[in-house]
Amino acid sequence: MDEFWHADESLHRSPRRPFAGRAILTLLFLTLGATAIYRLDLIGRAAYAVQRGRLDANREYLASISPQDVAGLEQLSHAYQRIAEVIKPSVVSVQSRRAAVLPDDPAHNELRKRLEELGGKLEIPVPSTNVGSGVIFSRDGYIVTSNHVVADADEIRIELADGRECDATVVGTDRMTDMAVLKIDADRLEPAQFGDSDKIKVGHIVLAVGSPFRLPQTVSHGIVSAKGRKEVALNIDYQDFIQTDAPINPGNSGGPLVNTRGEVIGINTAIATESGAFSGIGFATPSNKVVAIAEVLKAGKRVVRGFLGVEFRSVVAEDVDLLGLSAPRGVVVTGVVGGGPADMAGLRRNDVILRIDDQPVNGRSELPDLIASSPPGSKRTFAVWRDGKELTIRVELGQQPPDFSTRTSIRRLERMERNRNAPPDEPQTPESGEEKDSETAPPDDDEPMWFVEPLGIEARTLTPALMRAFGLDEYELEGGVVVTRVERDSRGGKAGMKVGDVILMVDGERLFDVTDLRTVLTDDALKRGVSARVLTPDGGRTVRLKVGQE
Repeated sequence: MDEFWHADESLHRSPRRPFAGRAILTLLFLTLGATAIYRLDLIGRAAYAVQRGRLDANREYLASISPQDVAGLEQLSHAYQRIAEVIKPSVVSVQSRRAAVLPDDPAHNELRKRLEELGGKLEIPVPSTNVGSGVIFSRDGYIVTSNHVVADADEIRIELADGRECDATVVGTDRMTDMAVLKIDADRLEPAQFGDSDKIKVGHIVLAVGSPFRLPQTVSHGIVSAKGRKEVALNIDYQDFIQTDAPINPGNSGGPLVNTRGEVIGINTAIATESGAFSGIGFATPSNKVVAIAEVLKAGKRVVRGFLGVEFRSVVAEDVDLLGLSAPRGVVVTGVVGGGPADMAGLRRNDVILRIDDQPVNGRSELPDLIASSPPGSKRTFAVWRDGKELTIRVELGQQPPDFSTRTSIRRLERMERNRNAPPDEPQTPESGEEKDSETAPPDDDEPMWFVEPLGIEARTLTPALMRAFGLDEYELEGGVVVTRVERDSRGGKAGMKVGDVILMVDGERLFDVTDLRTVLTDDALKRGVSARVLTPDGGRTVRLKVGQE
């Protein structure tokens, strides 16, 4: 019996021991947890007390500062306020609308067919709205803005600083500097004062005012980061930008950059960015250039510029020995328009232009401005390096053709000259993209489509119709090359090129049309390998293009 009881006792008592153990452990954990929470609370209370003590100390310190100690800071704050109050009444919001247009041309229809075969489709265009900024130029209703803000607009609406809205008409535009002048019928207008942009210095404080992201009357500030910026990747022929770190975003275009006296010293034009938002680098057209062009456009006239009639590029290190120069300087003439001013004066291909009227020509970005700023008919003295010696050539400049671009090819320039000088009843030579008399006419340098055989891709000059088709309207591009076909298993396809990609740059060179692409994608360049900057509706990327072994 004793043995049985012992077994029975063990059966009844053994379950109670683990339960008691678990209870003890649970109590222990709860005690430890409560202790930890209590300690954390003590730590939090201590940290808060320290923070509160610092806050109270800072408040006491600020309250004890004498007016003399903060006078400079408060004066600076009041100065910003005064500048904003002076310029804001002169800043307007510009809203432009473009009607939806469904293109009906052979190139567009062919592209639609190819995309459908690949299982894709072209986007149906919808009406687009563009918002920018502007500056009241005169009390009688003239407004200065950027040309790209109102280009091809069917309707333009202006919102004044006091909230009034009115319609605007385009008085004149100058696409080569991206300037436009509008006219509104309104009273009680406050024109801005324009300062002398030549007097600004790097480091000067500036304010930018406009409608970034559709937020009118937004003021930001920064400094002048640089002056005379050229060769920025924009479709603007004549560049001489003020660079600033004052925040400039989409919607600021056309708005003012002002100095500490509230004077306009520039019109905000563009930003350098890969995301579409401000990245610390903005560009403004100097006020002296703005005023000169605006006065011409306001008078209903076209900006007239000098014309030389050459293609050219900067001298690079590889040219020094070949051309017999002591150092890379000047620009090399790569082509001369037959019958143009340069041709008539005796300039030749491979001549190196060193100076114009004793002003050095340091690179390709300087020559266009020097020529354009000279009136037609004026005579300029060119210092030219030819066959190992320096020559002096006098050139009488002509007048720049209406459709001229500093990127226009020689063949097209020659056509322009022939058409301009042709009798009224003589048929004109068709431009690129126009209907030609023969469907079998051989393509020339301006052919808007090119099949890049080594890469297996077809590229076309980017047009507004193609921009709408590929959903690229938001980028407001002017010029570029779009990929319209990629062959299966091609080198271009394997490198990552896709239909709808827009090639903007190759090895740092901005592309505006297929002619530019032909120039940079030579056989030698492809064997060496090039880096292409590509844009898509989803953003940008860099593609390495190379034929042969890596």
